[in-house]
Amino acid sequence: MKEIKRDRFLKKLINKKENGLIKVITGIRRSGKSYLLFNLFKDFLLNNGISSKQIISISLDDDTKLEYRNTQKLSKYIRSKIKDKNKPYYILIDEVQYAITKIEMKSFSNIDLYTVLNGLMHLNNVDIYVTGSNSKMLSKDILTEFRGRSDSIEVFPLTFKEYYDFFGNDKSESLADYSLFGGMPYSLSIDNEDEKINYLRSLFTEVYFKDISERYDIAYPNILDELTNDLCSSIGSLTNSTKTTNRIETFISHKRLLQKIYYHQNIYETLARSTRDNSYRYLRFSFKRKYLRIFLKLSENHLTLKLKR
Repeated sequence: MKEIKRDRFLKKLINKKENGLIKVITGIRRSGKSYLLFNLFKDFLLNNGISSKQIISISLDDDTKLEYRNTQKLSKYIRSKIKDKNKPYYILIDEVQYAITKIEMKSFSNIDLYTVLNGLMHLNNVDIYVTGSNSKMLSKDILTEFRGRSDSIEVFPLTFKEYYDFFGNDKSESLADYSLFGGMPYSLSIDNEDEKINYLRSLFTEVYFKDISERYDIAYPNILDELTNDLCSSIGSLTNSTKTTNRIETFISHKRLLQKIYYHQNIYETLARSTRDNSYRYLRFSFKRKYLRIFLKLSENHLTLKLKR
C-alpha cells in the first residue's frame, strides 16, 4: 500500500526527540498512531544513522508479546536490550494501556507502568515513546500521573490535504468522498463502499462507545447513543442540556445527562467546550454551552451512516 504522509505529526516527534521526556502519543484507535511511530518515525531513525539494534520496539497488543504486559517483565526485557552505555537507545511501546490493570485503573494511583517508565528515564542514553488509544490513556489522568515527565502528542485522522495527497484524483471527487467517509487511515484501503460504511460504523460503536462504557461503567448505553446523535446534529450550536434531556425522552436526570456530556469530552475531547469559565465546576451551573467537533469527521459519519441503514 502507498505510504500515507503524516508530516505534521512526524515533525512533532522529531522536534521532541531526546528532550528528556516520555513522548506519549494519544488518539482514538485507528487514527494512525502505530503507523506514525513504528513506520514513519522508525524509518526516520534508521535513515539518520541509528542502528536497528538501538531501536527497542514492542507492541503490547501482539499475542506473542502478552507476557510483557507484566510491567516487571517489560522492564527486564527492555533493559536486556540496552547493551552499550555510550549509544542512544529508542524505546517504542505500542498500546501501552495493556500494561495497566483494571484495579490500577480504578484509582489511577500507584500504577506500576509509570514507575517502570520513569525508572527507565533515569538511564542517560534512553529516549521513550509510547502510544495509547483507549479510555485508560486518553483521559487527562495520564498526564497527571507522569507528573511533568511526559510530552503529549495527539494524533488525529487524516486532513483533507493528507487524504488528497494520498489519492491525487480529481479534487472535487476526493472532497465528496472525504466529506462522506472522513479521514480514518484504514478506510483508504477499502474500495467497496458498503464495506467502508460497515467499517466506520463498527469503529464508532465497538471502539468509541466501548471505551466510554468501560471507563465510566455506563448503565444505559442506548441513551449515550441518542445523546451522541443529538450533539452531532447541532455541531457549532449552543447546546441546552435541559432541552436535550426532554428531546431524547430519557428517564435519567438532567444531572446524569450532563455527566454523559462530560464523559464525551474527557475521554476523547471529541467535544471542545467553549465557555467563559474553564473549570469543570462550571459544568454544574451552566446549562448552555457551545460544543465544537475537533475529532475530524467521525461524529458526522456516525449520523450519515445511520441514515444509510
